[in-house]
Amino acid sequence: MSQSNSIRRIVDTVLWPSDQVGRYVVQRTVFLFELLRLIYLGVRTSWFEQGYASRARLAVIGAQVYHTGFKALGTATPLAVVAGALVIFQASNQLYIVGGREHIGQIVIMIVVRELAPLVTAFIVIARSGTAVATEVANMRANHEIESLEALGIHPYAYVVFPRIMAGMIATICLAFYFMVAAMYGGYFVTVPWSNLNVSTYFYALDEAIQIRDYVLFITKTLVSGALIFSISCYYGLQVKQGHDEVPIATTRAVIHALSYIIFFNLAASVVFYVYEYLGRLWW
Repeated sequence: MSQSNSIRRIVDTVLWPSDQVGRYVVQRTVFLFELLRLIYLGVRTSWFEQGYASRARLAVIGAQVYHTGFKALGTATPLAVVAGALVIFQASNQLYIVGGREHIGQIVIMIVVRELAPLVTAFIVIARSGTAVATEVANMRANHEIESLEALGIHPYAYVVFPRIMAGMIATICLAFYFMVAAMYGGYFVTVPWSNLNVSTYFYALDEAIQIRDYVLFITKTLVSGALIFSISCYYGLQVKQGHDEVPIATTRAVIHALSYIIFFNLAASVVFYVYEYLGRLWW
């Protein structure tokens, strides 16, 4: 018996890492299905809700777009200009050394459009609006406002979840586009005194470098990021059961999970994009 127990302990020790990895993958997969279910129910219930709830939804969407997108411009502008200036300054100087200034457009597109704009914008949205939405929904649950909506015949997913996810996606892609433009154009004019980069050369390089596939990757990243951020925020806000003491816990969980999922998704999307490009070059 002791020998069998020893063998069992050894097997458990050897298999423990794979067991933990498998458990984590299963938990994350189940969580993603919960988010998809939340989005689906939000869209489905919104489709059938009419009357006052429909008008109220539009008001919520407008307010959320304003707070998430427009009011974040003050935060996004300096970050975009500084990030763009650093990329352009370093790229122009390094390419000048090797005699490849004409490739600066490709470098800027690769770094700003494909990577920086979607990721930094998602971080801004999480910090400003993800926390706010998670706290707001959690307080609505703690104050029994969700139950009050149900008593009025208004489905909470139609009034609470769907408008915030829809507005979040709209605001995120608009803010990311603004970040991209501010980084590429504002960053250039900041670096003009030091980069010795001709205006026509720079903008011609940008125009030649950017392709449809860059826009596809950019739009995909920003739309999915917006959906992830606000669905996660609503999900954890709705998990509050007992009272207001659970609100900060729900907000913290929403922020942590939103950050981890956004980083993982952006990394996965970039890997798929570059693998596809590599295979495309081999094929053609």
